[in-house]
Amino acid sequence: MALLDQILGDLVNQAHDPNTQSKILETVQSALNSSQGQALTDHVNGALAQTPYGSLHGLVDQLQKSGLADHVASWLSGGPNTPLDAKQVESALAPGLDAIGSALGLPQNTLSGVLSQLLPAVIDTASPAGTLQTPAAPAPAPTVPAA
Repeated sequence: MALLDQILGDLVNQAHDPNTQSKILETVQSALNSSQGQALTDHVNGALAQTPYGSLHGLVDQLQKSGLADHVASWLSGGPNTPLDAKQVESALAPGLDAIGSALGLPQNTLSGVLSQLLPAVIDTASPAGTLQTPAAPAPAPTVPAA
């Protein structure tokens, strides 16, 4: 997926530069609003299936439990998105950051900055009616008692 690679590459290379962050956010938002938007959201959701959070739903739950409920509420609403910074990402998602980086193919040294830019836009786009529209991670298979 060339568009996703370009977006993630731009985020990795420039997430630390405040002068280019607004341009990157515009690129992400443009991609999310295009025909590639669902594919980008699905890619992030699929990558999260390989982490302790399991899905975008699980990640949102973790962010809310970590004191970022007001941020998440702004992303789910129709109003402006409350920004997130790299330190907030590190604090809220520390137990699963390595897994998220591996699943998305992003280097650990820029991961928190990239996620601080990517998550608000992805969650906002995936919740047009105030509720996440992405599929939840599949439920684990039921265990069958031994006979």
